[in-house]
Amino acid sequence: WHHGLIATALTLALAVLAFTVAPRLAQAPETPAASPTAPRETPVPTPPPPPPHSERLDALLKTLPRTASFSAAAARIEAAWGGRPLARTTLRTHLGQLRALGLPAALETFHPSRRDTSFVALLRLDDRAALVAAGDGPPIEAPLAQVDALWTRDAVVFWPEPPEFRASREAREGWARVALSGLGYSEPDLPTAVRRFQQDTQLVPDGLLGSRTRMALFARSGSVRLLDAGAGRP
Repeated sequence: WHHGLIATALTLALAVLAFTVAPRLAQAPETPAASPTAPRETPVPTPPPPPPHSERLDALLKTLPRTASFSAAAARIEAAWGGRPLARTTLRTHLGQLRALGLPAALETFHPSRRDTSFVALLRLDDRAALVAAGDGPPIEAPLAQVDALWTRDAVVFWPEPPEFRASREAREGWARVALSGLGYSEPDLPTAVRRFQQDTQLVPDGLLGSRTRMALFARSGSVRLLDAGAGRP
């Protein structure tokens, strides 16, 4: 019985040792932590491609008479403004400045096949295309690169202005005081307010209400932006 007792004790000891060192297979495996869900990126809409090169515009710029083309462009712009009396001024400018002004303009254009220039009416302008009118035909949508390549950088900009502004200094100054005050230029001395406005709009700061200053003041004072509104859209 001594041998049997020793054998029993050894069996129990081995069983305890095996239970201690063996893997605990009966335990449920740990659940791995869920990885955070990455936020979904909002797809960026692809802008529409620019319109194709306009052969019609190219052909018109070869033959448009200079004087008649300017008269036609001015008539298109007057119609876009609803027939209101318009003032105008000439600018040496670029498409970015015209886009900032938001005012229709007659662009002086050239063509390599001719010596003189002609004019088209710029009626709408966006990031990829321009809507122009040449002669008495329907408007033409052309890519910006084509319009920019055929433009001399000279433009005649039009905006509505009462006829009495040209004859009455008091009428011009009264309108300018209201417009400047609305834009934050409230100096009691009008030339000082005009000069500060001119400095902020990159005009010659002479303190005078010339045509370019009145144009910029009209464009900045909450007026209708015809280039964005699509004036002259077919």
